This record gives sequence, C-alpha cells and structure tokens, in this order.
Amino acid sequence: MADEFFQITAPFSRIETEYDFFKLLNQARHIRSIMYVPNEMRAKKIDSIIFENVSFAKTNFEGITFSNCKFSNCLFIYSIFESVRFHNCNFESCNFFRAKFQSSCYAKPGQFKDAIRDEKYSNIAVGLFDELRLLYKEDSQKAYKAEAEYYFNHWLYIQEYKERKENDGRFKFYTKKFFSKMYGVLFGYGYRLRNLVITTLITFVLLVGINRIIGGFIFVEAKINSISQSVYFTITTMLTLGAAGFGDPTSLGRWVIITNVLLGISLLSFTVSALFNRIIK
Repeated sequence: MADEFFQITAPFSRIETEYDFFKLLNQARHIRSIMYVPNEMRAKKIDSIIFENVSFAKTNFEGITFSNCKFSNCLFIYSIFESVRFHNCNFESCNFFRAKFQSSCYAKPGQFKDAIRDEKYSNIAVGLFDELRLLYKEDSQKAYKAEAEYYFNHWLYIQEYKERKENDGRFKFYTKKFFSKMYGVLFGYGYRLRNLVITTLITFVLLVGINRIIGGFIFVEAKINSISQSVYFTITTMLTLGAAGFGDPTSLGRWVIITNVLLGISLLSFTVSALFNRIIK
C-alpha cells in the first residue's frame, strides 16, 4: 500500500503547461486537486492563493514570489527553489522530501512549522529545516537562523527518539525523552531566547515567593520580612554573590542558598549558550 503522504488524493487533474497553470490562477483563488506536470515554474508573483491537495513534485521554482498563500496537503518532493520568496505563507501537512532551497531564497522558518505534523516523517522535517537554516548566513538574518535551528533540533530529537526506542530500555528511553522535551520547552534547545527569558522570569518569581514564605527559617537571627528583602536575597544568591547582611544561615538556609545558586548557575549557562548560538554562530 502506497504511503498517502507521498501522493495526492485522487481524483485530480493534470496541468500540462505553465501557461495553463497561471490561467487557472486567474480564474480561481482556491486551487484544489491538481498535478503540476511541467518541471519548472519561473518569474511570477502569486498572491493570496489557497493550494490544497496539489503536487509540485520535481518542480524547479525560479524567481517566484508567493505572498499570503496557504498550502495544504501539497507535495514538493525533490523540488528545487531558486530565488524564491515566501511572504506570510503557511504550510500544513506538506511533503518536502529531498527538497532543496538555494541560498538566494527568502523563507521565514515559522511559515513551515506545521508542514510536518506526524513524527513518523521526522526525517523529512529534519531535512527541511536543515535546508532552511543554511539559508541564513548574513548578520541581518540571524533571528531567522535561530528559529530554523530551533525547529531543526526539535525534529532531530524526535528522530533520535525513534532510533533510541529500538535500542534503549523503556525507563531509559522515556527518561531521556522527558528531559529532552523539557529542554526544548523551557530553553528552546538553546536557540529560542524567549523560552529562556520566560523560564528565567518564572523561576525568579517562584524563588522570591518561596524565599519570602520561609524567610524566617533561613537565617539564625535575621529574617526576610518583606518582598524587597526576598528579591535582594534571591538575586544575590542566584548570581553567587552570597547573602551579605543576613548573618549565619540555618541548616535549612544552607540548602535554600545552594538551591538558589545552582538554579542561578544553570540559567546563566543556558543564557550564555543561547546568546552564543544567536549572536556568534
């Protein structure tokens, strides 16, 4: 039985010439169930078109600009994109198996985030975002590169899970999967700064609250009696500057300080890694 992700749903019409295709675009805004037969498509602007169940397999796109277009259940198998620009487009359940993007293309990676939805095809997603991340080499495009790196690493982890599941025991496999998933959600695989910022802020607020609640038990004599004192204590311990001005800690207080320091060091290391990936690479 043929894999449905590698073929469009029958019945469909065959478009034999590039002229017939653009004539169809002038007649309808929703193109459904066609197979584009020509092996190339050149120098056109296509705006606000919905493509559904359309095959562009083995097509060489050159100089095409797609704006505000939606692609659903489309095939781009072995397609090549040269000097192609995608503006505010959306791809849902589209097969980019062995598709190639030349360096002259423009395509925000977020437009392709729903192109692959089934983990069964993680290898195709890895290939797609590997192509996209190689597009962005200029300094002005580092934000796009970081986004492509995020999706690439997301699907790479999924692909590796499939391989590990066959070799690792159940406990070892699900433990690795949990921590890798948390690494992606909390820290964006080291490429999404917003994930890291949100995680840092939530961690800081939680620590401030906890330190305020147990503030009377952290030190032998001094107490944390206000939010401002808790903020000061949390910041200084997370930055490993010590808890100056509070005196000797209790046994509980030592564990609290150690926890704050470890969390601070961890978040700092993730921040440095994310900045390195975002700015240096």
